[in-house]
Amino acid sequence: DLDLPFVGREAAAAALADATAPVLLVLGDAGVGKSRLVQETLRAATTLAMPCAAETRHCALYPVGEALQAALASPLHAERLAGVDAMLRREAARLVPALAETAAEDAADREPLFEALAGLVDAL
Repeated sequence: DLDLPFVGREAAAAALADATAPVLLVLGDAGVGKSRLVQETLRAATTLAMPCAAETRHCALYPVGEALQAALASPLHAERLAGVDAMLRREAARLVPALAETAAEDAADREPLFEALAGLVDAL
C-alpha cells in the first residue's frame, strides 16, 4: 500500500459507495487504478471484496475463499462470522480451513454426526 493521496476519482468512489447491487464488477484497462478505487471505497464499508485474477480462473470459489480469509482478519467481520452457525462454518472450512478454528462445537452440532455414525455402524 502506498501512502499517496487518492485524488481525481471521487465521483467513481461515490458511485461505488452508493451502489445497492449485491455484486459489482469494476472494469477498466490495466493500470487505471481499479484496485485502488475499490480499496478506497471499501476502506470504511462493511462489504467484502472478491477480486478475480487470470491465474485463478480454474478455481471458481477462489475469490470467495480469499474474501472469507480476509474477513477473519477484520474484527468487524470476525465478530459477524462468530455469530454464524458452527456447522456452516465447519462446512465452509473445506474452502477456508481457518474457519474451522472459529467453529465452537456444542452438543446440538454433534447430533447429526452421531446420527450419521450410528446409521453407518447399524448398516455394518
